[in-house]
Amino acid sequence: MARQRQRTAESRPTRIVSPAAKIRWNRTYKITRKGLTPEKFQVLLEAQGHACAMGREPFEDGQRIFIDHDHSCCPGDKSCGKCVRGLLCLTCNIAVGYIEAYFDLAMVYLNAIARPVPKAGRAF
Repeated sequence: MARQRQRTAESRPTRIVSPAAKIRWNRTYKITRKGLTPEKFQVLLEAQGHACAMGREPFEDGQRIFIDHDHSCCPGDKSCGKCVRGLLCLTCNIAVGYIEAYFDLAMVYLNAIARPVPKAGRAF
């Protein structure tokens, strides 16, 4: 079996892929998983002024850009493209995830601390 693998490897031509090509392929793959085309991604990026949709901080060269979508429409990592909400930086993408996951729990807590705490021995 090992000899067969070695012969197969030797008979295949060596393919050299540039780092720029790998980056381009990875970005295209991620964009298409979210239901967008590279052209639609570029239009969305320009519409946002090349900045994070939530934090409004401009994206820097080489910075990872996250495509935010409504998980109630398309659960998981894939998206239909119709539920894309915007392009986010890492920090805002994480924040939106936590807000979506824990919003109800946080509201219960915030409403509870907004009410005055009764002093010991007194009833309202």
